[in-house]
Amino acid sequence: MLAGGLSHDLRNLLQPLLLAGDSLQDYQDDPRLARLGALVRDCGRRGLEMVQSMLSFARGARRAEQVKVQALVDALSLLLQGSVPRAVTLDIEVSDPQLTFEGNHTELQQCLLNLCLNAIQAMPQGGVLRVATSKAKLEQGFFLDHEDVQPGDYVRLTVTDTGVGMTEDVRKRLFEPFFTTKEGGTGLGLLSCRRIVYSHGGVMRLDSIVNEGSCFDLYIPLARPLAEPSNVAESDANLHGNAEHVLLVVEEAGQLTLLSDTLDAWGYEVHGSQSGTAALQWIEACGLPDLVVMDADMSLFTSERTLAALSQYGYRSGVVVLCRADDPPDSAKLRMPDGNRMRRLNKPVSTRSLLHAVRDALRDALRNTR
Repeated sequence: MLAGGLSHDLRNLLQPLLLAGDSLQDYQDDPRLARLGALVRDCGRRGLEMVQSMLSFARGARRAEQVKVQALVDALSLLLQGSVPRAVTLDIEVSDPQLTFEGNHTELQQCLLNLCLNAIQAMPQGGVLRVATSKAKLEQGFFLDHEDVQPGDYVRLTVTDTGVGMTEDVRKRLFEPFFTTKEGGTGLGLLSCRRIVYSHGGVMRLDSIVNEGSCFDLYIPLARPLAEPSNVAESDANLHGNAEHVLLVVEEAGQLTLLSDTLDAWGYEVHGSQSGTAALQWIEACGLPDLVVMDADMSLFTSERTLAALSQYGYRSGVVVLCRADDPPDSAKLRMPDGNRMRRLNKPVSTRSLLHAVRDALRDALRNTR
């Protein structure tokens, strides 16, 4: 219940990050702004995936995807920017950039980030933080009696530091809940890492020497890589509007402004309304729009009532509804009373997903009028 409640609010908080990151990417002539845009967008996207991962964990399910080792390490490097002190040298080595396995990118990134931050804290006087990936073939004798895993090919993710190391007593208690050697630490970070590795069917190994450093090896079983999807991405020119009138109905002011600015920048004539009643007043004054984009979660005048009123006003074009991923497809707030077609777009939305949905909805509306 807590995870479900938090996920809704966190998705709304992440929405501006995704749109703002995409907008900053448009300033390619300013490398600094472009880099900031990439960072903001990546953090927003990974934040959303962490929310989804939290829900999956709470429900006892893990979302699997094809994880490319190079992409995993690149994302980790981006997140570590600003966290690595000048006295610490970051050394990254990827033996096979094309190596791919089945797993959860966000959970593994969270695990590696946790280990790296621990390693940095273990080197108060500076040192070398090394992140390496390689392929390993593990035999049956490698595994401990309690580890229910199979021999075979594994990807090895290694985090090594040259810090203070750990005593044998500390190593024995390392995975005890709430045990920590850091002031203000929770004692849950390494426990979470081990859970993530175990949930991937893998194992962890630790080697540590006092005053020399520590090394964590994560072994994740390899799966057959899926074929690379064909590149069917359309050019940005095909996503530009032709001054079509879009009525945007979103209660939250910040999201309304960002969504409106985004559509405006891509060639649409946008009118933003913070409630269904305001949207209907605009229709009475200015006529029916070419398209309606509406948030499904509205309290002042619900989406169901707004959709019903649109039908009464004679609106027969498409509607793009911004909804939660867990909204059932047969929900009343996702239906037009007269059966008109609606496009569902899960929040938080990215610039490209929004533009694709708007373009496709306008195309469908044009076909229906012929």
